[in-house]
Amino acid sequence: LVVVVPVSTVAQCGKTTLSVIWFTWTSFFEPGPALTVYPNEPTGIENMKDRFQKTFRISPQLRKLMTGRKEDIAQHALRLQNCWHRIGWSGSTTSAANRSVRYLNLDEVNKYTFKPDKSEASILSLFKIRVRDYNTNHKITVMSSPSDEGGFITIELERETEAVFVYWVRCPHCSTEQVMEFRPTTFWWPKGEDNHSLDRKEILAKSLARYICQGDGCGAMWDDDARNKAIQTRVWRLRTKDGSKGEELFRYLHRHRPRSIGFEIPSYILWTVSLSEIAHDYLKGKDKNLSPEERFEATQDFANKHMCRPWKYELEKQPVEKLRKLCDDRPGGRVPGGDRVAAL
Repeated sequence: LVVVVPVSTVAQCGKTTLSVIWFTWTSFFEPGPALTVYPNEPTGIENMKDRFQKTFRISPQLRKLMTGRKEDIAQHALRLQNCWHRIGWSGSTTSAANRSVRYLNLDEVNKYTFKPDKSEASILSLFKIRVRDYNTNHKITVMSSPSDEGGFITIELERETEAVFVYWVRCPHCSTEQVMEFRPTTFWWPKGEDNHSLDRKEILAKSLARYICQGDGCGAMWDDDARNKAIQTRVWRLRTKDGSKGEELFRYLHRHRPRSIGFEIPSYILWTVSLSEIAHDYLKGKDKNLSPEERFEATQDFANKHMCRPWKYELEKQPVEKLRKLCDDRPGGRVPGGDRVAAL
């Protein structure tokens, strides 16, 4: 019985819409008290009004679950005939205090305040306690875009989850199943006469980037339309260390009955993101017309925004011999320059 589902995904791919769909489904088929936690109170109030409450008003089937009483529709809550749904926010543990919930949705967790109160545990731990009264008859979703390796979603996905699933697509030309990845052998865009990439803005404006099928002997160049066809014939498979084809999602669930499963959603598998936008954002990190700070920020943004990977800071260790080569053996007072320089 799966009870915890972390979802690491790029921005603007429908995370909030997923949480609305989840709550409306449970309200109709398996009702129970629900709580959605946002990074701040204004965001929660906006989503409660413009998404949750609006969805119940415009759907004839869901509208029947509403009580008709004005007091049951509030800024922070929606009370139905068979259950209720509230919002909380990371800066306030009291927004969920003393309330048990069956369904808990933690949205954009990497933007949470880690510890609103230094005397208490992390904010994620405090909110997860809310489902304790429902034992295994509860569900928790944890959703966010990645940031760095210390982000809540990365810790939840990589350290606390039994199995992580990735999205396999099917080539519309050779029907080979594959995981879309960003590598020099998978993404292509044209180069100029100097053998350097064309201007990234031109690549984006003219939609020049392509994805190269990895099927044996295929090598078909997918444009956006072909990519969109490829993602329509898809399957979620277990993520493996060597990138080999893992077990299909539902077969894995029936065989292993895990308590937690996770998902990774990069931008390549989204029809709303063009291949040329991905190439443009990658080349921005290589653009010598930008400052080092701007290139660094663009590279970090690309890892989070498209690859759906946390940004990792690495310090390169200098070998001792490499450092010794930098030593200066000239005696004191002698300047470099082969006796052609008088002074510095």
